Amino acid sequence: MAAEKFSVALLYSGRWFGAGGHHLADNHIQWLIRHASAATSRLDIYVVVPEDAWCSRQNTQAMGTKAILAGEVASAWAAVSPQVRVHSHLFGLPNVTGIWQKGQKAAATNGMRGDASPYKLEKLVMWARQFQAVASTVHLMRRTRGDYDVVVRARIDVSFIEPVLLTPLRLQLEANPRLVFATHTVPPGVNKTTGFGLPEWREWTMVMAMPGAHALARMTAHDRPAQHDHSKRCYGFCMEEQTMLQLEVAGMTLKGLLWRLRLVRMHHNASAAGEDLDAKLERFSLLRRDAGAAHCYQHAQMFAAKMRTSGVLQDAGAQSVLREYLRTANWDPPLKQNYLGWNAGELPPYD
Repeated sequence: MAAEKFSVALLYSGRWFGAGGHHLADNHIQWLIRHASAATSRLDIYVVVPEDAWCSRQNTQAMGTKAILAGEVASAWAAVSPQVRVHSHLFGLPNVTGIWQKGQKAAATNGMRGDASPYKLEKLVMWARQFQAVASTVHLMRRTRGDYDVVVRARIDVSFIEPVLLTPLRLQLEANPRLVFATHTVPPGVNKTTGFGLPEWREWTMVMAMPGAHALARMTAHDRPAQHDHSKRCYGFCMEEQTMLQLEVAGMTLKGLLWRLRLVRMHHNASAAGEDLDAKLERFSLLRRDAGAAHCYQHAQMFAAKMRTSGVLQDAGAQSVLREYLRTANWDPPLKQNYLGWNAGELPPYD
């Protein structure tokens, strides 16, 4: 007897690379979407791109519009079945005002005020930026076509190594809708006492039913407190740990997702023909700092600053440009000051 078909929503959010990321979409079509389509009654794709994370050349050269983004998204997924509907939304600039204070309050409540260091609070701000966009994909999904049996939170820069199947996960979610599948990186408990090391979970790809999707959408709500746990990496403020703590507080049960995944590092948008890294940075200098592809540019500058000491890039003013961006960024003043006080060679990775 054939298995009953089910509905699936694929949610993508964050940096968007336009034609420079078509190979990433092709990977998802080959290993995830085509296999899922065979088992589903309805499969839809939702793509939400923050204004400052639109990294395509088209948005670099002209002020992007919703119509331009919709065309880029449709082009990326052109090879999917006509039955698969693709929806896109251009998200405004993330608002991370107050996140710094949320982290301080969470640590102080547990009597660990010293855990709220600038570096760890910066991680919390990065988490809030990322998951505000994730929340927007859930809202887009619900107002467009309603609820689904299975929701997959995916990242375009996380590729699949082999075919993956959703039917076995669907059966478990049907029995327990409060399950959230995520990938393990180390066995649970390995790094619980150090505050450093690898995360226990990755939030790159998650599979859930609607209760899990609702929990994801609620994590960054204004009235939602930050979570602190002194026993975890970054004391709970790193992206992966904060996500999982928030899901657990919301009553979700985490379970290992046994998919083989690979993160494809794309520190900035695709190069033009014959363009070296210095020329790429010069092109990025034309971007607006407060909107447009500002987040893409900031990411490229952090990459440049991080690589300066290894001689990959010449010092072409990366530090001064980064400072200029941070002065206009929509970040809490303490975090902004913290970044402005660092030397370029000390900037952390921005992934």
